[in-house]
Amino acid sequence: LRFQPYLFGRSFFGFLGVIALFYASNHAAQADVSILSKMSPFVTTLLAFFFLKEKITKVQIAALIIAFVGAFIVANPSFNSNVWPLVVAFLCALCSGVAHTMLSVLKGKADAMTVILHFSAFSMVAALPFMIADFVMPNLGEFILLLLIGLFAAGGQVSLTYAFRM
Repeated sequence: LRFQPYLFGRSFFGFLGVIALFYASNHAAQADVSILSKMSPFVTTLLAFFFLKEKITKVQIAALIIAFVGAFIVANPSFNSNVWPLVVAFLCALCSGVAHTMLSVLKGKADAMTVILHFSAFSMVAALPFMIADFVMPNLGEFILLLLIGLFAAGGQVSLTYAFRM
């Protein structure tokens, strides 16, 4: 119970990251969104340095600088995307970085499956109003695809949670 704020933070920022990714993917060039949203490991490294007091090597500093300069170049509005979706794509990376940092904080304090259940339950409840507003009954093929998406997403969450806890 005393780690509930960290569980909530991981769930809240993880959910925001997913929503930001969906929004950006629907409103910007996919290549731009892909590069900007993949900045989350670099954001996680910076957050771990500032908040968890982890050390950053000179090679990591160089990699961080190159990554952020590259992201800035990609976000240049002269490319094929509007600026706002690109900002949202970077917010996806920022939210994901916060969520992944929370996973590191929870290492050894909360069971990984508890973290996964909390994130999944939070995301389901938070998405419910949006699902109800635009509900469409899937046909059998769509239902099977949705079920497979859910299974693979669950496997991804288990892998991601264990990876960031290490």
